Amino acid sequence: MKRKELGRYHLQAASLGNSTLSCHRRSNNGEKLIHFFFLEEGTVHPHEESLLLDKDPLSGELNRVLKKEGNQKPTSLQAKSFKSALLGSLTPRENDHTLSPIKEHLRQLLYEEDGRLPLSATKIDAFVKCPYIYLASYLYKIEPFDYRETLIDNKAIGVLLHDAYERFFSSIGPFDSGKIESYEIGLQTAFDHALLKTYGTRGPSASIRQWIIHTFRPKILKILEEEKKYFEHLGTTDTEKELAWKGDRVILDGRIDRIIGIDPKKKEWGVIDFKKGKAFDPVKYKNDEQVEHVEFYQLLVYQALIERNDLGKAMVAAYYSVEDGKYRFLYEQKDAKKQELCRIELDRMLERILSEVQRGDFAATPGDKACKQCSFRALCRRRYSTQ
Repeated sequence: MKRKELGRYHLQAASLGNSTLSCHRRSNNGEKLIHFFFLEEGTVHPHEESLLLDKDPLSGELNRVLKKEGNQKPTSLQAKSFKSALLGSLTPRENDHTLSPIKEHLRQLLYEEDGRLPLSATKIDAFVKCPYIYLASYLYKIEPFDYRETLIDNKAIGVLLHDAYERFFSSIGPFDSGKIESYEIGLQTAFDHALLKTYGTRGPSASIRQWIIHTFRPKILKILEEEKKYFEHLGTTDTEKELAWKGDRVILDGRIDRIIGIDPKKKEWGVIDFKKGKAFDPVKYKNDEQVEHVEFYQLLVYQALIERNDLGKAMVAAYYSVEDGKYRFLYEQKDAKKQELCRIELDRMLERILSEVQRGDFAATPGDKACKQCSFRALCRRRYSTQ
Protein backbone atom coordinates (compact mmCIF):
# COMPACT_ATOMS: atom_id res chain seq x y z
CA MET A 1 0.00 0.00 0.00
CA LYS A 2 1.38 3.41 -0.96
CA ARG A 3 1.92 5.94 1.82
CA LYS A 4 -0.49 8.44 0.27
CA GLU A 5 -3.22 5.78 0.05
CA LEU A 6 -2.62 4.90 3.68
CA GLY A 7 -2.82 8.60 4.52
CA ARG A 8 -6.20 8.82 2.81
CA TYR A 9 -7.61 5.98 4.91
CA HIS A 10 -6.25 7.56 8.08
CA LEU A 11 -7.98 10.82 7.21
CA GLN A 12 -11.25 9.09 6.46
CA ALA A 13 -11.06 7.29 9.79
CA ALA A 14 -10.46 10.62 11.52
CA SER A 15 -13.57 12.24 10.05
CA LEU A 16 -16.11 13.41 12.61
CA GLY A 17 -19.00 14.98 10.74
CA ASN A 18 -18.68 18.42 9.15
CA SER A 19 -14.99 19.24 9.48
CA THR A 20 -11.99 20.39 7.51
CA LEU A 21 -8.62 18.84 8.24
CA SER A 22 -5.27 19.85 6.80
CA CYS A 23 -3.02 16.81 7.00
CA HIS A 24 0.75 17.13 6.84
CA ARG A 25 3.75 14.85 6.68
CA ARG A 26 7.26 15.36 8.08
CA SER A 27 9.17 15.36 4.84
CA ASN A 28 10.04 18.95 4.08
CA ASN A 29 13.61 18.69 5.35
CA GLY A 30 12.84 19.71 8.88
CA GLU A 31 10.38 21.70 10.95
CA LYS A 32 7.84 22.77 8.32
CA LEU A 33 5.28 20.12 7.40
CA ILE A 34 3.47 19.98 4.08
CA HIS A 35 -0.07 18.79 3.50
CA PHE A 36 -1.25 16.43 0.80
CA PHE A 37 -4.99 15.89 1.42
CA PHE A 38 -8.00 17.75 2.79
CA LEU A 39 -11.02 16.29 4.48
CA GLU A 40 -14.09 18.25 3.42
CA GLU A 41 -17.54 17.16 4.51
CA GLY A 42 -16.45 13.55 4.84
CA THR A 43 -14.60 13.44 1.50
CA VAL A 44 -10.85 13.33 0.96
CA HIS A 45 -9.57 15.41 -1.95
CA PRO A 46 -6.06 15.61 -3.40
CA HIS A 47 -4.60 19.07 -2.80
CA GLU A 48 -5.25 20.33 -6.34
CA GLU A 49 -8.98 19.59 -6.00
CA SER A 50 -9.39 21.24 -2.62
CA LEU A 51 -11.75 24.20 -2.40
CA LEU A 52 -10.15 25.49 0.80
CA LEU A 53 -6.49 25.90 -0.10
CA ASP A 54 -6.58 29.57 0.91
CA LYS A 55 -7.39 28.51 4.48
CA ASP A 56 -4.27 26.37 4.81
CA PRO A 57 -1.22 28.37 5.97
CA LEU A 58 1.21 26.04 4.19
CA SER A 59 -0.36 25.82 0.74
CA GLY A 60 2.32 28.04 -0.78
CA GLU A 61 5.02 25.84 0.71
CA LEU A 62 3.29 22.79 -0.74
CA ASN A 63 3.28 24.30 -4.21
CA ARG A 64 6.97 25.11 -3.90
CA VAL A 65 7.85 21.56 -2.89
CA LEU A 66 5.71 20.05 -5.65
CA LYS A 67 7.25 22.48 -8.16
CA LYS A 68 3.82 23.81 -9.16
CA GLU A 69 3.60 26.71 -11.59
CA GLY A 70 1.62 29.88 -11.03
CA ASN A 71 0.80 31.93 -7.96
CA GLN A 72 2.74 30.88 -4.88
CA LYS A 73 2.38 34.07 -2.89
CA PRO A 74 1.52 33.85 0.81
CA THR A 75 -2.15 33.40 1.58
CA SER A 76 -3.89 35.82 3.94
CA LEU A 77 -3.51 33.31 6.75
CA GLN A 78 0.18 32.87 6.00
CA ALA A 79 0.69 36.63 5.98
CA LYS A 80 -1.03 36.90 9.35
CA SER A 81 1.06 34.06 10.74
CA PHE A 82 4.33 35.64 9.65
CA LYS A 83 3.27 39.07 10.90
CA SER A 84 2.80 37.55 14.34
CA ALA A 85 6.11 35.70 14.09
CA LEU A 86 7.92 38.97 13.39
CA LEU A 87 7.13 39.97 16.97
CA GLY A 88 8.63 36.76 18.31
CA SER A 89 10.69 33.99 16.72
CA LEU A 90 11.27 35.89 13.47
CA THR A 91 12.11 39.26 14.98
CA PRO A 92 14.69 40.87 12.67
CA ARG A 93 18.14 40.69 14.22
CA GLU A 94 20.38 43.72 14.49
CA ASN A 95 23.20 41.82 12.81
CA ASP A 96 21.80 39.11 10.57
CA HIS A 97 24.82 37.43 9.03
CA THR A 98 22.62 35.20 6.88
CA LEU A 99 21.81 38.27 4.78
CA SER A 100 24.46 40.93 5.39
CA PRO A 101 28.28 40.86 5.61
CA ILE A 102 29.96 40.47 8.98
CA LYS A 103 32.11 43.28 10.33
CA GLU A 104 35.82 43.37 9.63
CA HIS A 105 36.97 42.78 13.20
CA LEU A 106 34.97 39.52 13.20
CA ARG A 107 36.18 38.22 9.85
CA GLN A 108 39.77 38.71 10.98
CA LEU A 109 39.19 35.98 13.57
CA LEU A 110 39.01 33.42 10.75
CA TYR A 111 42.63 34.07 9.72
CA GLU A 112 45.91 32.89 11.20
CA GLU A 113 48.25 35.47 12.74
CA ASP A 114 50.25 35.58 9.50
CA GLY A 115 47.14 36.59 7.55
CA ARG A 116 46.58 33.26 5.84
CA LEU A 117 43.18 31.58 5.80
CA PRO A 118 43.33 27.97 7.04
CA LEU A 119 41.29 25.61 4.89
CA SER A 120 40.75 21.88 4.74
CA ALA A 121 38.51 19.68 2.61
CA THR A 122 35.92 19.72 5.41
CA LYS A 123 35.91 23.53 5.57
CA ILE A 124 35.71 23.87 1.79
CA ASP A 125 32.80 21.42 1.59
CA ALA A 126 30.99 23.31 4.35
CA PHE A 127 31.41 26.63 2.53
CA VAL A 128 30.27 25.16 -0.79
CA LYS A 129 27.17 23.64 0.78
CA CYS A 130 26.25 26.93 2.47
CA PRO A 131 28.60 29.76 3.56
CA TYR A 132 26.57 30.20 6.74
CA ILE A 133 27.44 26.63 7.80
CA TYR A 134 31.11 27.59 7.48
CA LEU A 135 30.52 30.76 9.51
CA ALA A 136 28.62 28.98 12.28
CA SER A 137 31.21 26.21 12.51
CA TYR A 138 34.47 28.14 12.29
CA LEU A 139 33.69 31.65 13.55
CA TYR A 140 30.89 30.96 16.03
CA LYS A 141 32.61 27.61 16.74
CA ILE A 142 29.30 25.83 17.24
CA GLU A 143 29.60 22.07 17.52
CA PRO A 144 26.20 20.45 16.87
CA PHE A 145 25.37 17.64 19.24
CA ASP A 146 22.53 15.16 18.96
CA TYR A 147 21.15 14.44 22.42
CA ARG A 148 19.08 11.52 21.18
CA GLU A 149 20.46 8.13 22.10
CA THR A 150 21.47 6.23 18.97
CA LEU A 151 22.03 2.49 18.76
CA ILE A 152 24.51 2.77 15.90
CA ASP A 153 27.51 5.09 16.09
CA ASN A 154 28.42 5.40 12.41
CA LYS A 155 31.44 7.57 13.13
CA ALA A 156 32.95 4.94 15.43
CA ILE A 157 32.31 2.23 12.84
CA GLY A 158 34.04 4.40 10.24
CA VAL A 159 37.08 4.71 12.52
CA LEU A 160 37.09 0.93 12.96
CA LEU A 161 37.05 0.30 9.19
CA HIS A 162 39.80 2.87 8.56
CA ASP A 163 41.92 1.20 11.23
CA ALA A 164 41.38 -2.25 9.69
CA TYR A 165 42.40 -1.13 6.20
CA GLU A 166 45.38 0.80 7.56
CA ARG A 167 46.66 -2.27 9.43
CA PHE A 168 46.19 -4.52 6.41
CA PHE A 169 47.66 -2.39 3.63
CA SER A 170 50.61 -1.32 5.77
CA SER A 171 51.61 -4.95 6.19
CA ILE A 172 51.31 -6.63 2.77
CA GLY A 173 53.67 -4.77 0.43
CA PRO A 174 52.82 -4.78 -3.31
CA PHE A 175 49.45 -6.39 -3.98
CA ASP A 176 49.65 -9.92 -5.40
CA SER A 177 46.35 -11.50 -6.49
CA GLY A 178 47.93 -14.93 -6.08
CA LYS A 179 47.79 -14.40 -2.31
CA ILE A 180 44.05 -13.65 -2.07
CA GLU A 181 43.36 -16.43 0.44
CA SER A 182 46.07 -15.26 2.84
CA TYR A 183 44.93 -11.66 2.30
CA GLU A 184 41.39 -12.60 3.37
CA ILE A 185 42.71 -14.02 6.63
CA GLY A 186 44.98 -11.02 7.18
CA LEU A 187 42.24 -8.48 6.48
CA GLN A 188 39.76 -10.14 8.83
CA THR A 189 42.46 -10.40 11.50
CA ALA A 190 43.07 -6.66 11.06
CA PHE A 191 39.31 -6.13 11.46
CA ASP A 192 39.32 -8.11 14.72
CA HIS A 193 42.19 -6.03 16.11
CA ALA A 194 40.44 -2.81 15.07
CA LEU A 195 37.21 -3.97 16.71
CA LEU A 196 39.06 -4.65 19.96
CA LYS A 197 40.80 -1.27 19.80
CA THR A 198 37.55 0.63 19.12
CA TYR A 199 35.10 -1.17 21.41
CA GLY A 200 37.15 -3.29 23.81
CA THR A 201 36.09 -6.88 24.48
CA ARG A 202 32.35 -6.29 24.95
CA GLY A 203 31.31 -2.94 23.50
CA PRO A 204 29.24 -1.26 22.33
CA SER A 205 26.64 -3.89 23.33
CA ALA A 206 26.31 -7.61 22.73
CA SER A 207 23.71 -7.27 19.97
CA ILE A 208 25.33 -4.31 18.18
CA ARG A 209 28.74 -5.97 18.38
CA GLN A 210 27.34 -9.07 16.66
CA TRP A 211 25.67 -6.89 14.03
CA ILE A 212 28.95 -5.06 13.31
CA ILE A 213 30.83 -8.35 12.99
CA HIS A 214 28.28 -10.06 10.75
CA THR A 215 27.80 -6.95 8.59
CA PHE A 216 31.30 -5.56 8.10
CA ARG A 217 33.68 -8.49 8.63
CA PRO A 218 32.60 -10.14 5.35
CA LYS A 219 32.05 -6.80 3.61
CA ILE A 220 35.61 -5.54 4.01
CA LEU A 221 36.87 -8.42 1.85
CA LYS A 222 35.27 -6.92 -1.28
CA ILE A 223 38.20 -4.53 -1.62
CA LEU A 224 40.50 -7.40 -2.60
CA GLU A 225 38.81 -7.89 -5.98
CA GLU A 226 38.99 -4.16 -6.60
CA GLU A 227 42.70 -4.15 -5.76
CA LYS A 228 43.22 -6.99 -8.23
CA LYS A 229 41.39 -5.01 -10.90
CA TYR A 230 43.05 -1.62 -10.42
CA PHE A 231 46.21 -1.88 -8.30
CA GLU A 232 47.85 -5.24 -9.01
CA HIS A 233 51.56 -5.26 -8.06
CA LEU A 234 51.28 -1.79 -6.52
CA GLY A 235 52.11 -1.14 -2.88
CA THR A 236 50.82 1.23 -0.20
CA THR A 237 53.48 3.77 0.75
CA ASP A 238 51.58 5.67 3.46
CA THR A 239 48.36 5.59 5.46
CA GLU A 240 46.73 8.43 7.41
CA LYS A 241 49.35 10.80 5.98
CA GLU A 242 49.02 14.34 7.34
CA LEU A 243 50.12 17.10 4.98
CA ALA A 244 49.92 20.89 4.96
CA TRP A 245 50.79 23.51 2.37
CA LYS A 246 51.21 27.25 2.85
CA GLY A 247 50.39 29.57 -0.03
CA ASP A 248 50.47 33.35 -0.14
CA ARG A 249 46.95 33.70 1.28
CA VAL A 250 45.85 30.23 2.32
CA ILE A 251 46.93 27.20 4.32
CA LEU A 252 45.68 23.84 3.05
CA ASP A 253 45.82 20.81 5.29
CA GLY A 254 44.45 17.29 5.26
CA ARG A 255 45.02 13.67 6.15
CA ILE A 256 45.16 11.20 3.27
CA ASP A 257 43.75 7.78 4.15
CA ARG A 258 46.00 5.85 1.78
CA ILE A 259 48.77 6.67 -0.70
CA ILE A 260 49.62 4.10 -3.38
CA GLY A 261 52.93 4.06 -5.23
CA ILE A 262 51.92 4.11 -8.90
CA ASP A 263 55.54 4.65 -9.96
CA PRO A 264 57.64 5.78 -6.99
CA LYS A 265 60.74 6.36 -9.14
CA LYS A 266 58.81 8.93 -11.17
CA LYS A 267 57.10 10.23 -8.02
CA GLU A 268 53.67 9.21 -9.28
CA TRP A 269 51.10 8.41 -6.61
CA GLY A 270 47.50 7.42 -6.07
CA VAL A 271 45.39 8.94 -3.28
CA ILE A 272 42.51 6.98 -1.75
CA ASP A 273 39.80 7.97 0.70
CA PHE A 274 37.68 5.31 2.40
CA LYS A 275 33.93 5.90 2.72
CA LYS A 276 31.67 3.71 4.84
CA GLY A 277 28.54 4.56 2.83
CA LYS A 278 27.39 4.00 -0.71
CA ALA A 279 29.44 4.83 -3.77
CA PHE A 280 28.93 8.13 -5.59
CA ASP A 281 30.46 9.98 -8.53
CA PRO A 282 32.96 12.46 -7.05
CA VAL A 283 32.82 14.89 -9.97
CA LYS A 284 30.61 15.53 -12.97
CA TYR A 285 32.51 16.67 -16.04
CA LYS A 286 30.87 18.58 -18.89
CA ASN A 287 32.07 17.11 -22.19
CA ASP A 288 35.42 16.43 -20.51
CA GLU A 289 36.15 20.14 -20.94
CA GLN A 290 35.17 21.57 -17.56
CA VAL A 291 34.05 20.52 -14.10
CA GLU A 292 30.28 20.84 -13.82
CA HIS A 293 29.75 19.69 -10.21
CA VAL A 294 31.92 18.48 -7.32
CA GLU A 295 30.27 16.31 -4.67
CA PHE A 296 33.16 16.66 -2.21
CA TYR A 297 36.47 18.52 -2.53
CA GLN A 298 38.42 16.00 -0.47
CA LEU A 299 40.29 14.30 -3.32
CA LEU A 300 40.99 17.63 -5.02
CA VAL A 301 42.63 18.80 -1.80
CA TYR A 302 44.62 15.54 -1.57
CA GLN A 303 45.84 16.07 -5.14
CA ALA A 304 46.94 19.60 -4.26
CA LEU A 305 48.69 18.53 -1.06
CA ILE A 306 50.78 15.97 -2.94
CA GLU A 307 51.67 18.25 -5.83
CA ARG A 308 52.09 21.60 -4.07
CA ASN A 309 54.46 20.01 -1.54
CA ASP A 310 56.64 18.84 -4.47
CA LEU A 311 56.07 15.20 -3.59
CA GLY A 312 55.30 14.35 -7.21
CA LYS A 313 52.05 13.91 -9.13
CA ALA A 314 48.75 12.47 -7.92
CA MET A 315 48.06 10.31 -10.99
CA VAL A 316 45.05 8.48 -9.49
CA ALA A 317 42.42 9.76 -7.06
CA ALA A 318 39.50 7.66 -5.85
CA TYR A 319 36.98 6.99 -3.11
CA TYR A 320 36.43 3.44 -1.94
CA SER A 321 32.89 2.59 -0.81
CA VAL A 322 32.79 -0.10 1.87
CA GLU A 323 29.02 -0.45 1.43
CA ASP A 324 29.22 -1.22 -2.29
CA GLY A 325 32.74 -2.62 -2.39
CA LYS A 326 33.63 -0.35 -5.33
CA TYR A 327 36.13 2.34 -6.24
CA ARG A 328 34.79 5.58 -7.70
CA PHE A 329 37.49 7.58 -9.45
CA LEU A 330 37.94 11.31 -9.57
CA TYR A 331 40.31 10.49 -12.40
CA GLU A 332 42.62 7.64 -13.44
CA GLN A 333 46.22 7.56 -14.62
CA LYS A 334 45.22 7.96 -18.27
CA ASP A 335 43.05 11.04 -17.59
CA ALA A 336 45.59 13.86 -17.88
CA LYS A 337 42.89 16.31 -18.97
CA LYS A 338 40.70 15.55 -15.93
CA GLN A 339 43.69 15.88 -13.63
CA GLU A 340 44.26 19.41 -14.90
CA LEU A 341 40.55 20.26 -14.71
CA CYS A 342 40.56 19.28 -11.02
CA ARG A 343 43.54 21.54 -10.35
CA ILE A 344 41.75 24.43 -12.06
CA GLU A 345 38.51 23.74 -10.16
CA LEU A 346 40.22 23.77 -6.75
CA ASP A 347 41.99 27.04 -7.60
CA ARG A 348 38.65 28.53 -8.65
CA MET A 349 36.95 27.46 -5.42
CA LEU A 350 39.81 28.68 -3.23
CA GLU A 351 39.69 32.06 -4.97
CA ARG A 352 35.94 32.27 -4.43
CA ILE A 353 36.23 31.43 -0.72
CA LEU A 354 39.11 33.85 -0.17
CA SER A 355 37.20 36.63 -1.91
CA GLU A 356 33.94 36.09 -0.01
CA VAL A 357 35.66 35.71 3.37
CA GLN A 358 37.58 38.93 2.72
CA ARG A 359 34.26 40.71 2.08
CA GLY A 360 32.65 39.03 5.08
CA ASP A 361 29.96 37.57 2.82
CA PHE A 362 28.51 34.43 4.38
CA ALA A 363 24.94 34.76 3.16
CA ALA A 364 22.90 31.59 3.59
CA THR A 365 21.88 29.78 0.43
CA PRO A 366 18.60 28.09 1.35
CA GLY A 367 17.53 25.13 -0.73
CA ASP A 368 16.36 21.57 -0.38
CA LYS A 369 19.86 20.07 -0.54
CA ALA A 370 21.65 22.68 1.58
CA CYS A 371 18.99 22.78 4.30
CA LYS A 372 18.34 19.05 4.54
CA GLN A 373 19.32 17.86 8.03
CA CYS A 374 21.23 21.10 8.63
CA SER A 375 22.08 21.57 12.30
CA PHE A 376 21.94 25.37 12.05
CA ARG A 377 18.39 25.88 10.74
CA ALA A 378 17.09 27.34 13.99
CA LEU A 379 20.00 29.82 14.02
CA CYS A 380 19.78 30.66 10.32
CA ARG A 381 15.96 30.84 9.97
CA ARG A 382 16.13 31.53 6.22
CA ARG A 383 14.00 28.45 5.42
CA TYR A 384 11.09 29.98 7.31
CA SER A 385 10.59 32.51 4.50
CA THR A 386 7.89 32.03 1.88
CA GLN A 387 10.08 33.10 -1.03
